[in-house]
Amino acid sequence: MKERGEGMDTHSSKRMGALFFITTNQCFSSLSSAELFITERKLFIHEYISGYYRVSVYFLCKILSDIITLRTLPAIFFSCVAYFMIGYKATVEAFFLFMLTVALVAYTATAMTMAISADQSVVAIANIFMTIAFVFMMIFSGLLVNLPSIVEWLAWFQYLSIPRYGLTALQINEFVGLQFCGDIPSTAPCPLV
Repeated sequence: MKERGEGMDTHSSKRMGALFFITTNQCFSSLSSAELFITERKLFIHEYISGYYRVSVYFLCKILSDIITLRTLPAIFFSCVAYFMIGYKATVEAFFLFMLTVALVAYTATAMTMAISADQSVVAIANIFMTIAFVFMMIFSGLLVNLPSIVEWLAWFQYLSIPRYGLTALQINEFVGLQFCGDIPSTAPCPLV
């Protein structure tokens, strides 16, 4: 017979690993927005100088088209598949909070990607900068390195990590109120045997 709480480490570590890869996947998938400003820079400058539209209108339209089609819809579809396939908490609130967190991580990573790409003129250089930034963010997200053990002069990097905030939100969403009764995670108390 399995005792109460046995198997918790295995199931919680599997869930933690999946949550980590979900947040980092959202960050790295935002690299596709790097080309948004770089490839159309010359066309935009020509049209702006000609007086076709203002910078704010161009920027708002580009962001809305990117966020709705390339960030929101994929986040919804990804959440619907991954959440139930992995077997996370079976509550409506937890599912929608998961979906919202995944979308917000994608939005934040896209905003950073756009900020870096707006300063660059070559897509490859922008991709290198963003990949390096996301790798550092991954390291300081809280799963690969124990954050309290980081030396003090490097510890501030954790506050710049987009996956850290998403991972923390997803951990709270998944693990608060969840108990492992043998092999089965449940929100109900484990029966004493």
